[in-house]
Amino acid sequence: MTPSGYGPGQAVRHYRTLVEQRPDAHLPGLAMALNNQALYMSALGRVEEALGAVSQAVDIKTALAEKRPAVHQQDLEHYLRLLEDLRKRGADQK
Repeated sequence: MTPSGYGPGQAVRHYRTLVEQRPDAHLPGLAMALNNQALYMSALGRVEEALGAVSQAVDIKTALAEKRPAVHQQDLEHYLRLLEDLRKRGADQK
């Protein structure tokens, strides 16, 4: 939780609610919130949780990039790099 009291988990929950109402409008925001959550969990050393969050972000961005690559491909590439880095960290911890 951040000092403001609004952490990445809350952002993810918020976007999940918005996605239920208007998926096309809010899926990119959910992917970003999941990626941010992954970064936060990674910084705390919670690699497995970070992997779960970024995996979801990759799934969402992959689907979005298939429809509109010019808009979503760059973010997808960032998310994939984070996924790869987290997988390496997870393997190193075992």
